[in-house]
Amino acid sequence: GHVSGKTRLDLGSNGSAPRYQASYSMEKVSADLFAQAFGIKKLEITGTLSMQGELTAKGNNREELKKTVLGSLKFRCEKGSLRRFAVFSKIFSILNVSQLFKLQLPDMVSGGMPYNTISAAISIQDGIISSQDFYVGSSAMIISAVGKVDLVKNEVDATIGVQPLQTVGKVVNHIGRAHV
Repeated sequence: GHVSGKTRLDLGSNGSAPRYQASYSMEKVSADLFAQAFGIKKLEITGTLSMQGELTAKGNNREELKKTVLGSLKFRCEKGSLRRFAVFSKIFSILNVSQLFKLQLPDMVSGGMPYNTISAAISIQDGIISSQDFYVGSSAMIISAVGKVDLVKNEVDATIGVQPLQTVGKVVNHIGRAHV
């Protein structure tokens, strides 16, 4: 892929905390290599990632930086799979009713949930990450979410909508055959 960006570091004066600024753009970068490079271990993802944004933060340590982070980013992942992502794996397992009836639940750890697109526009202010348009599109389901993640308090407040496409299609197909 292609990565470009600018960074600025103001070391502060008279005891003030350092300030960090970054603007960046990435096109068609390996999502799993990106996650590994930034130490994101809880999310295993494959596919291509494109992202652009700006971030600023001020502080002497990680906690201060979390409290002051400010910025925005847009990202889009294409054609990959999600593994070990607890929320999606639970939703996928519960809502994929056709596999439930066959007593065949998906193995999210080894195979993961294939997706076509994951996208969002995200804003960050005072350690709170928020999005109004988080979207996951796959052949199995569509997931959309709005909400926020508080990095300081380690809390999530979100509303998630799920449309299990495979299940809906099979139910509609079954109803259509019953009435013919």
